[in-house]
Amino acid sequence: MKETAARTGCAIVVVRHLNKSGSTNPLYRGVGGIGIIGAARAGLLLTADPDDPDRRVLAVTKGNLSTPAPSLAFRLEDQSGSGVARVVWEGESPWSATQLLQAQSRENGDESLSAVHLARTWLRETLAHGSRPAREVRREAAAHGIGYTSLTAARKAEGVTAHKERVAHGQWIWTLTDTNSKESAPTDVQTL
Repeated sequence: MKETAARTGCAIVVVRHLNKSGSTNPLYRGVGGIGIIGAARAGLLLTADPDDPDRRVLAVTKGNLSTPAPSLAFRLEDQSGSGVARVVWEGESPWSATQLLQAQSRENGDESLSAVHLARTWLRETLAHGSRPAREVRREAAAHGIGYTSLTAARKAEGVTAHKERVAHGQWIWTLTDTNSKESAPTDVQTL
């Protein structure tokens, strides 16, 4: 596709539907691999406005060409009974992509949006591609609004193991040890 776009000067648009993972991280909610959104220059989420089911919100999930643009609200109006819809833009929306997914899950009666469930989902996604330094994981969790207690409970529930690097001033490394992990745990691990 990249070659076609370069040769013709066209833009390539890929439409993905949301998976049922329950994650509120919009980058991980698209059907298919993370590589799809990883290759894209920009990603957008389109969903109903939680405050008004007749309004839609278009929110940025990824943009590596500029600072994130604000979310935009719009309605679809029927054109004189013709069956053709017209887009009526209503300006900026206060909803971010993450907030929209959280509201959607609550609206659908997903009681699994507890702080520990969200922390477990985030931790699985974070460690899915291999081990990470514990300090980094804790710092990123805090940046995502995941508290220490929720992260600790999620770590135990997910069976994340920790081992210290065998070098001077070695770091603690966290590893997801379930069968879906791409990396096996070291033999000298502790379950924290």
